[in-house]
Amino acid sequence: MNQTMGQNLMRSRSASWLAAAMLAAAMLVATLCSISASHAAGPSEHYWYDGQQKRPLWLDAGRVADFSGAERTKAAVVKAMPTTKAAEQGMSPLFRDGADEQARSRALPGGVVVHLRQALPDDQARAWLKQRGLVAVREIGTMSGLWLVESEPGTASLRLANKLHEGGEFVSASPNWWQPRQTK
Repeated sequence: MNQTMGQNLMRSRSASWLAAAMLAAAMLVATLCSISASHAAGPSEHYWYDGQQKRPLWLDAGRVADFSGAERTKAAVVKAMPTTKAAEQGMSPLFRDGADEQARSRALPGGVVVHLRQALPDDQARAWLKQRGLVAVREIGTMSGLWLVESEPGTASLRLANKLHEGGEFVSASPNWWQPRQTK
């Protein structure tokens, strides 16, 4: 009888060990799949409007554009850094227009370009934008109805642009994109 109890105890321990090993293996596979999925060649949940065309964005994981300098719209330094830390430090994640490394890069230095439904004189346009909680930076062109409004750098400007575009009060709204110079 003692021998049978010992065998049952051994089987029970073996079954517990096997169950623990299988759970650990399943957790490892799930982790590897999520890492692989985060680096997949599909678009991220981010998008923007190019006029009336909704365009997907691919997040360039691990690279950011640093706009923390005094002249943040004039130049940016692209550097390796987790994109999760970008917003904390006045930086923008780097996005791409497509999945491959050759796709055009872009980042968000701050600001949103809005197209008013009708061109207004400077003081009226500024007042209209202010009524909507927006701070006008400058008009783009003369009596064009295009205005640059303030926003934080990074994904905050992307979210604001999409919200304004989808709200219907503007002809369009898009982020004030920064793109690196292309050598020919």
